[in-house]
Amino acid sequence: HYIITLQCSPHHTKTALYPAINHLRRVIGVTGEDRPATQWQKLETFATTSGLHDPLTVTLLGDLLSIPGGDQRAPVMLSPDKRKELILEALLHLLQSRAARCPTLCIVEDVHWIDPTSMDLLTRAIGAIQRMPALLVITARPDFNTTWSESNPMMFLTLSRLSRRQSAELLA
Repeated sequence: HYIITLQCSPHHTKTALYPAINHLRRVIGVTGEDRPATQWQKLETFATTSGLHDPLTVTLLGDLLSIPGGDQRAPVMLSPDKRKELILEALLHLLQSRAARCPTLCIVEDVHWIDPTSMDLLTRAIGAIQRMPALLVITARPDFNTTWSESNPMMFLTLSRLSRRQSAELLA
């Protein structure tokens, strides 16, 4: 099995696709200390093994991950809406590709802090996950409202706070 963990953050509620970017940087192994050429090599290797063969898609993912292009990569001229659409399709394809290879658990934590673009991606994933060998677990505070349950089969579990004794047992 494979586990994808996406963590929403109160400090990044206005940073588009922050949870996906953070996850991809970890999975690909891209660090700020790597030279741009090394970062591109890591991204291209990841894209190839993930079934992303379109150079435009790889370039867009490089832009998403803030990998410097240098002189060898021409900037991609697309409207913001088209760019967003292609990136969301690529990210959804990565999930589908991973699930096709092995059962996949995707955990999205603290969705009450999700940015709007990540919410768009999550909504698309909820619609597509029914056709994959995958489980999507979403955590949010009780006051988080969504319309997902209207169109998709979902199970909602409300967890109450742990007692002092339960907290102590968990820590022990």
